[in-house]
Amino acid sequence: MRIDAFRAVGGYDARFSHNEDAELDHRLTAAGHRIWLTGRTRLTYFPRARLGPLIRQYFNFGRGRARNLQKNGTRPAARQAVVAMLAPAAALVVLAPFGAVFALPLLLWLLACLVGGVMIALQTGRPRGLVAGLVAGTMHMAWSAGFWREWLSRKPAAERTPA
Repeated sequence: MRIDAFRAVGGYDARFSHNEDAELDHRLTAAGHRIWLTGRTRLTYFPRARLGPLIRQYFNFGRGRARNLQKNGTRPAARQAVVAMLAPAAALVVLAPFGAVFALPLLLWLLACLVGGVMIALQTGRPRGLVAGLVAGTMHMAWSAGFWREWLSRKPAAERTPA
């Protein structure tokens, strides 16, 4: 990272606990700088050992993305919009007593999680990969819930302060 570019845009916004890197990237590119990504950088990721902390992590990631969009007046990318719609679509299940069609989004999501798990198990040759689809689905649902939690509690533009 070029420190002069980092300093020129004010560095990280300390009000962000999550998604601060994407928020900084937005300001860097708006100021004419480039973001370079490379597959040559090695890193090791250690996933959360328990489901509760993983859900909390992704809930906060969703909140961070919503804050980023609000602060910068931007729209979500298509892949983010699809994930954001997951929680509202699944919530339609409460209307299932009035029509089975309202359960369809939740059932399709669960089916996608199961199919994803089967694909992971087949690709890795590990039967425990079946659980990975459900874990990934849980991460997406938590992200969506966090996104909406933040989006619906947003402050009017006049109350937001810049970094």
